[in-house]
Amino acid sequence: MEYKGVEEFIPNEWKSNPDIPFVAIIAKSQTPKWPMIELTIKSLPHVNKGSEKKPLYVVAVKKDKESISKFRSLLELTMNMSNCFVFIEGYKFFKPRWTLSEILDCYIRSFDVNNKKYWCREVKILGKGCRIPPQNVFLTITVISPDMPKEERERLLKKEKKENKEFRSTYKLILPCKYSGFVRKFVDSWGDDLQDKFEEFKKEILSDDEARVDFVKSVALEVGCFYCPNFNPFDFSIQQIHVIVG
Repeated sequence: MEYKGVEEFIPNEWKSNPDIPFVAIIAKSQTPKWPMIELTIKSLPHVNKGSEKKPLYVVAVKKDKESISKFRSLLELTMNMSNCFVFIEGYKFFKPRWTLSEILDCYIRSFDVNNKKYWCREVKILGKGCRIPPQNVFLTITVISPDMPKEERERLLKKEKKENKEFRSTYKLILPCKYSGFVRKFVDSWGDDLQDKFEEFKKEILSDDEARVDFVKSVALEVGCFYCPNFNPFDFSIQQIHVIVG
C-alpha cells in the first residue's frame, strides 16, 4: 500500500480539533507485536480506512490521562515501525517518535497536579556567581522585582554593603517547560560564559514581546516539547535578583 498523503484519511472532524491533540495512522504490520498493537488501537476512537485483510487504522487521541497513556503505549509498541505516522493539530510529526514518547510521559504525570503550570515550570539562576556555595556558607536571595519601590531596593542593597556581604547581580529565568532538552537548549549549552551570552540574548529578545515568544517557540519546536498540550510559550519571565553570600 502507498503511504504518501496518508493525512487524507484523517476524518475532517478530527482535524484541528482542540479536544484531539494527536492522531495516529497505523498500517497492519507483520511484527509479532501486532496483536497487542491492534488491541491498543481498538481501545481508542478509531476508523479503518483500509481493507479487512490490510487495515489502515486512523486513531484519535483525546486530551485525558487515560487516552494519552494508551497513546504513549502505542508509540512504544510501534517505535520501530515505518508504517506508523503521527499528526499533531493536522501536521505530520517528523521528529523521532521516542522524543514524543518522553514528552508524553511528562505530560501524563502532570495530571496528578492541580495546577499544571507549577509542574511544567523550571527555574534557573544564571551565572558563575550563582552556583550553590559550600555547606558552611549561607546563601540568601533577594528578589528585586519590577513592582518593588525604589527606596526598598536601595535599602536592601545598602544593608548588604554595610554588613560587608558579597553579592552579585544576576537573573532568575523562569522557563515554561522542565523538559531536559528544552532546559539544556536554553541554559546548559551556553557553558561557563552563560551570563555574558544571556546579556546578549536579553538585549536582542527580551525587549520585544513578540520576538521573545517566537524565540521560546523556536526552541520548543527544535527539541519537541512544543507539541505538549501543556506548553505555553507566554509562560516565560525573567527577574533581576541579587545573590548574597555571607
